[in-house]
Amino acid sequence: PTTLALTSRASRPPGLAAYLEAAGHRLTHLPEDALPQAVARHADRLAPADGGARLVTALPAGAGATRKPSPAPATHLLRGAIALPLADDTAAGDHPLAGAGDGFRVARRGAGVAIVPTCADVRVNGERVEFERAAGAGDVIRCGDVEFRLIAVWDGARAAS
Repeated sequence: PTTLALTSRASRPPGLAAYLEAAGHRLTHLPEDALPQAVARHADRLAPADGGARLVTALPAGAGATRKPSPAPATHLLRGAIALPLADDTAAGDHPLAGAGDGFRVARRGAGVAIVPTCADVRVNGERVEFERAAGAGDVIRCGDVEFRLIAVWDGARAAS
């Protein structure tokens, strides 16, 4: 499958991400400042010294900010002292301690998981999330004033599933 990188603006049309995923593409959502950073980093390619114009359709992948991988994949969604095992698609509202407005889903993506916001104020580790975002064990998800944490339950040999 093809992996497509979408800017926050390209992620806005309703249904686009679902359509692309249904067509078999893997999506990587870029942070809001990804495009300005890429322009600054590759200014010489975008505006050649001869003053001419250049059509740029792709830039080399950069070593931008990346999320530090967790030592184990997330297996449960914790709120308070109760951990809910993650299914392929787990809504925060499925948690026994969930309240109204706990608006996000945890979706399995290969060996990892992604947070899919379903309300306006979802934050992962303090960063506002407007579209699907990769996540892992140890990440803190807030929706309004409600806090959840992704955890990995370990049985001594492998992560529980």
